[in-house]
Amino acid sequence: EPYPSWYWSLRSSLSGLFCCFVVLFAIAEASAPTNWAVLGEYFGRKSFGQLRGYVQLANFPGSLAAPVLVGWWYDQHAASFRHDAPSQTDG
Repeated sequence: EPYPSWYWSLRSSLSGLFCCFVVLFAIAEASAPTNWAVLGEYFGRKSFGQLRGYVQLANFPGSLAAPVLVGWWYDQHAASFRHDAPSQTDG
């Protein structure tokens, strides 16, 4: 079996998916201040604003495209996450 047993229990329940989201989101948000602190420490106050703008500009395409891509992915795979929903092959 390529996946551990806990993977299937998380995947099959909405609360499991929500818990995974909360944990991953918390890790990402907790690391953001550290990233800015390291940027300021390495490059100093003089260029901090300019570098922060470049970093935000680099993040913008992903922020813009993410909702569209996730919506497309959900439309393609939503039935596989719901056990009560008919499959796409059911007429």
